[in-house]
Amino acid sequence: MPTSEAAFLRALLIDLNSLDGVRAWRQSSGVLRTLDGQRMAQVGLPGMADISGLARIGALGVRLEIECKAEGGKLRDAQVNWKTMVESLGGLYFVEYADDSLGARGSAKASCMRIAAVLDALRPRSI
Repeated sequence: MPTSEAAFLRALLIDLNSLDGVRAWRQSSGVLRTLDGQRMAQVGLPGMADISGLARIGALGVRLEIECKAEGGKLRDAQVNWKTMVESLGGLYFVEYADDSLGARGSAKASCMRIAAVLDALRPRSI
């Protein structure tokens, strides 16, 4: 059975926030109906990643952006543009895919391990 992108995203948020020096949150973008159902409201900016956050790298905080995709999903043009902007300004951008064979929980654990490895490699080492 295909792994839901939403379930993968929720599980990944839990795992990311368990990492030392990382705080991550859901970042919604698109058009939503207001609670009264009478109006539509634009939230976020086109192409924003599903998850945003901060990671401590030495004495600095670095912006994290993580786009979650179902297995076989592809970035839209607006997402590619957002990725380029984040990286050009020194942020870290990850595209993480749910693996149907692992399910949402297993996919999130694997993605979190990959992200943690990148963050650890960027952190200064004491001599």
